Amino acid sequence: RRGSLQLACSVPEEDDLFASAALLREDGFSAVERRGAALGPALSDAGFHVGVHLPDDGALPPAAFVRGAQAQGVITTVKHLAGNESEYERMTADSVIDERTLRELYLLPFELAVRDGGSLGVMTSYNRLNGRYGADNRELLETILREEWGFEGLVMTDWYAQGDTVAAATSGLDIEMPGPSRFFGRALADAVREGTVDESAVDAAVARLLGTLDRIGALDGPAPDPRTVDDPEHAAVA
Repeated sequence: RRGSLQLACSVPEEDDLFASAALLREDGFSAVERRGAALGPALSDAGFHVGVHLPDDGALPPAAFVRGAQAQGVITTVKHLAGNESEYERMTADSVIDERTLRELYLLPFELAVRDGGSLGVMTSYNRLNGRYGADNRELLETILREEWGFEGLVMTDWYAQGDTVAAATSGLDIEMPGPSRFFGRALADAVREGTVDESAVDAAVARLLGTLDRIGALDGPAPDPRTVDDPEHAAVA
């Protein structure tokens, strides 16, 4: 969900970010009222979603925002992993980034959000990174995100992002957004029946999805009624 909270214009102190993220409770996102997910913060973006930009030394904002939001029972979905730095042709662009630059600049805010903030969600980017789309990038999703950083949450695509059924399923993607699916759904079921995707890969994705939802209490009781809040006071804080 796109939020009314925009923090990309400055670099607040950690306590301010935590408190600002806590406004998500008033915005209908609390564990009791909403038990939902915020599609942000945006750590690699042009900045028109819920954005938190890093200072030059790569300090605390991503982790602080994540902790503040998730303290209200909201899954943060840090995005867009990775190298999504331009709106121009972002659905097809290929960000060619060497290993050191990738680690020290482009992946650092995500690492902070995951390792220090404990983010429960990650959204892949539209663009390719060194030739591979985010949803199909096993090195990014499995080797770096899960094995190196210890990420235990769910990974989803951005809306209508490119993806390959077999590559995405075997690279650690959990959810294709939005529905109805194009390369998951029936296509994934067919791939399992044909033997090109092992059923255990689907089991792992389902386990990660349900496990993450369980951690915020989203599986407890009936789903709440959806509502939209556009509060001028929230906009003033942002």
